[in-house]
Amino acid sequence: MADADAPARFELLGPLRAWRGVDAVPLGPIQQQVVLAALLLHANRPLSRPALVQAIWGDTPPACAVNLVQRHVSGLRRALDSRRAGLLVWRGGGYLLSVAREDVDLTRVEDLAATAQQARATGFVQDAAKGLHAALELWRGPVCDALNAPLLDAERARLGEWRIGLIEDRIELDLQLGDGATLVPELRRLVADHPLREGLCALLMRALCRAGRQAEALAAFQDARRTLRDELGIEPGHALQAVQRQVLRSDESLLVSTPPGPAQLPQRIPRFCGRDDELDRLRAIVRSDGGRVALVVGTAGVGKTGFALHWAHQARGDYPDGQLHVNLRGFDPARAAMPPVEALHGFLTALGVSAGRLPGTVEACAGLYRTLMRGRRMLVLLDNARDADQVRPLLPGSDTCQVVVTSRDSLAGLVAEVFAQPLRLEVLPPPEARRLLAARLGARRIAAEPEAADEIIRTCAGLPLALAIVAARGAAQPGFPLAALANQLRVSTDGLDVFAAADELTDVRAVFSWSYESLPPGAARVFRLLAVHPGPSVSMTAAASLLGQPVAQARSALVALSRAHLVEEQSPGRFGFHDLLRAYAAEAAAGAESAENRRDALHRVLVHYVRTGHRADRLLNPAREPLAPAPETAGVTAVDLADGAAALEWFYADLPALFAVVDHRPVEGLDDDAWDLIWGLETFLDRRGVRQERRYDEACDRYARALDEAEHRGEREQQAQLQIRLTWVLERLGRLGAALEHARRAHDLFTALGNRAGIAHSKNAIGWCHTRLGAHDEARRWCESALSLMRDLSEHDGEAHTWDSLGHIHHRLGAPGAAVDAYRHAVDLWRRLGIHTYEAETMERMAEACDALGDREGAYRARTSAAVIRDNLLHHRLGKES
Repeated sequence: MADADAPARFELLGPLRAWRGVDAVPLGPIQQQVVLAALLLHANRPLSRPALVQAIWGDTPPACAVNLVQRHVSGLRRALDSRRAGLLVWRGGGYLLSVAREDVDLTRVEDLAATAQQARATGFVQDAAKGLHAALELWRGPVCDALNAPLLDAERARLGEWRIGLIEDRIELDLQLGDGATLVPELRRLVADHPLREGLCALLMRALCRAGRQAEALAAFQDARRTLRDELGIEPGHALQAVQRQVLRSDESLLVSTPPGPAQLPQRIPRFCGRDDELDRLRAIVRSDGGRVALVVGTAGVGKTGFALHWAHQARGDYPDGQLHVNLRGFDPARAAMPPVEALHGFLTALGVSAGRLPGTVEACAGLYRTLMRGRRMLVLLDNARDADQVRPLLPGSDTCQVVVTSRDSLAGLVAEVFAQPLRLEVLPPPEARRLLAARLGARRIAAEPEAADEIIRTCAGLPLALAIVAARGAAQPGFPLAALANQLRVSTDGLDVFAAADELTDVRAVFSWSYESLPPGAARVFRLLAVHPGPSVSMTAAASLLGQPVAQARSALVALSRAHLVEEQSPGRFGFHDLLRAYAAEAAAGAESAENRRDALHRVLVHYVRTGHRADRLLNPAREPLAPAPETAGVTAVDLADGAAALEWFYADLPALFAVVDHRPVEGLDDDAWDLIWGLETFLDRRGVRQERRYDEACDRYARALDEAEHRGEREQQAQLQIRLTWVLERLGRLGAALEHARRAHDLFTALGNRAGIAHSKNAIGWCHTRLGAHDEARRWCESALSLMRDLSEHDGEAHTWDSLGHIHHRLGAPGAAVDAYRHAVDLWRRLGIHTYEAETMERMAEACDALGDREGAYRARTSAAVIRDNLLHHRLGKES
């Protein structure tokens, strides 16, 4: 009779069964067994009622689902606990089933497999093979066979894939230890059951070669190739093709049993997805003549290790002499970077060097390492390298070996010295980020809430680590809608706290901190102050002004940040970072920079844009009266622009930053800087058709305040300029009477000052306001007077504006022929000046006058020409802004 106090043992691999001693434990109805299966798959972790409901019924639970769960849990307690109270309890917000790992067959398999892989990595091949044989013998069939539930269906698929992987590993070891002939029948069955699994076909080919049946091995390859073409439309992968090439050249490694090399690769990242283009690029690097050292670099949290491991597991068949791996701890939160000699000792031990023969110096170790690696076909994965000095002694120096290095540093020294080939990983684009979420949370769940998924991706800035953290949170709450998760991210006011994790290795803030804390002081300060800059990217000179230092110093700091992948050089000389790094930089700035320092940095960069913008504006429109120059500010560097072409290039390059600065809510006291910048932008925006939504009410208030200040200081020239600005803003707001009054005041001031250009522009403004008010005869007199003065002064820009005004006036006076002539004069001037936006606008008005004249052909030509100009401007602008 079984001991009632003995612990229960459970079998998940096959039909669900429970035992106490030799007696089977009755588990009750089917649904109660599903509850037990879910609890066992989450053994020793609380499982909430909503999670249990989701596991059992998916998205369509019955109304009484919670009551049913409670009833089944009570039934399981009666069946399982016997005299052992506490086996199944409510704790930590969920049901907790406490079982020892050795009492569940699935966890026993996991432990046996892990021990076998460790034995394999250290060279104990026979022990590894025995361990995998023992693990696989426990597998009686599909997980919880005959029980149906969403959770169990998913686990059956996942664990089925894992089991096939274990079988491949076990056969790989058996091939190393045996002659291959005995493995052929089993492998033929496996290939028939899994025809798309190329690894099994590769093993079958190797076993057939080991048995002296090379022709059959090639036939197996052709069968696999045909199946892949028919089913998927693809060719066999690189690893399978490599085995075919070995068979064709009668490679000795296929024909004889050889002592196995080390197999140190850690477990691959489960459910890895995406990065298809980058994987293809890494394969191309490895296949190229100069690709013996490949560098996988990128910012913290971008997934370099997972990417490299995924590729390495796919490619390990190409390196029959083994795989070496080491975590160099280059950016480790708790331990110092690994000295090269320590890494070399580990490699030499794996290559069979006894502890007593290990050299003491790094030079001697590196020499012995290179000697042992000569002629071997091995893969060396150097993960998390700090710098090139740490890597150099670990390069095997053999063309037959492949080295892959991952690092947050660009390792430029290795690129220059050994022609290492860099591959930079960026944050994931939205489609790949969506694939990652679907792999972790289920495609059906993502498809059900696409908007919430998109918001999560945006908040995570496409950073794989952040996406993984959020996905883990979503997986732990399978019954919660994604919209609730997206809302948690949206309303969080604690910056990166929403991406915090108990493990520092998966905490976004901690991962960023290891890169930041390794920076030199100057680079660290630039990184902090970049968060103060409102724009998406910053130029060298803008960064120098932000820092208050010479350009050379800013350049050195930005290069250091780029090398550490804390900023990205988005185009030559322009740097930026993604939103999560910006949030971390803002936290760092708040902790290390006083509010006054941050305000001063923002002020300096605003003055940089104001000065450069005004200089650029003067080059585009020399006739425009400038504002009073900004006062000298220490540490500000303006861009030295040579001509109008250089001014246009600067505007296009810095336009996103300029818009961000203008739209940014200025710090108190910096409002004047922002409005002075708007003044400098106006000519460019108007002439190039790059129109920002203008804040006319706010502009009106700003100009009115500035006018009061100019009157108080007695600055009459400034008053006149501000009166003209108010005229045009009020005209845009439709306040035509007030606009006319300000135009008259401007005219009086310019007349008193003797400023003939100002008089001419104010006359045109008065005329335009009159025609907008319907007083067209009065408007004509003012504009004709303005035109005469504009011609005398060679004010070609003003002359074109005035001809355009006269065209409008003549049209409204019922003289469309005179209007067309006036518009033609304006178009000719716009074309000579190269101001094509105004040219298109005038031609559109000319088309209306041609219609009124009955000139249909002229109207068609004018509208067509205007459309072509606007299309060209659009493509030019998109090209400059892309």
